[in-house]
Amino acid sequence: MIGERLKEVRKSLNYSQIEFSEQLGLHQGSYSDIENGKSNATKMFLLLLQYRYSINPDWLLTGEGSMFISENADKKKFTLSYSKDDMNADIQRTNEKLMQKILKLEKEIAVLEAKEKEANKELLAAYRRIAQFFERKPTESPS
Repeated sequence: MIGERLKEVRKSLNYSQIEFSEQLGLHQGSYSDIENGKSNATKMFLLLLQYRYSINPDWLLTGEGSMFISENADKKKFTLSYSKDDMNADIQRTNEKLMQKILKLEKEIAVLEAKEKEANKELLAAYRRIAQFFERKPTESPS
């Protein structure tokens, strides 16, 4: 599994998830999702690992070969192609995730607004009871 191999890479470089995600310019949660198999590694992510740390993308994807690309290895052999279609697919996936987060947030706000409305109604009713109490004559008792 790519996540397990990614974790192995991170540990071999002596990084915590937070440190490694910062080095890669990723949010720690996004990186964690890849490492834990909740999200797939994109070609762009694999290219970033190859470029910054000489990580062999073939090893990450299949477990075959060595973890790192050696200095005297033919790096072209390991280079992934990243086409316009790949970029568009990555952008589409990112947009879909963003839309899911927006919809979730909108639902949470709607619930919050409903709760706030209910709380305001209860507060208004309490204020009315207090106002009614003070409108009574001193000899009347509250009901």
